[in-house]
Amino acid sequence: MELAALQSGSLGTSNGAGSSMSTRLRGGPEMERINFLVKRDGESAARAWVERTLKMYREVISNPRSHASYKDYQPLFQESIHEFEAWLAARQ
Repeated sequence: MELAALQSGSLGTSNGAGSSMSTRLRGGPEMERINFLVKRDGESAARAWVERTLKMYREVISNPRSHASYKDYQPLFQESIHEFEAWLAARQ
């Protein structure tokens, strides 16, 4: 997936009183979870969660004993991986 597709054609920004401008990607369910974590815990904690979860998802889709490697589930995990990678790439 391309970053533009994950963003659904738009970038959201928030600039509350006393806060700095931040960019939120809009996209699939993982982007919703990430945006929730950023809002609740801050970007640093969200980044740590994304990195941990990305590592775990990559490991489980390559494990034939994991349900994540099954044909019905693997595309869902791959989509999540792409969303995580896009979010991290947008913050490089």
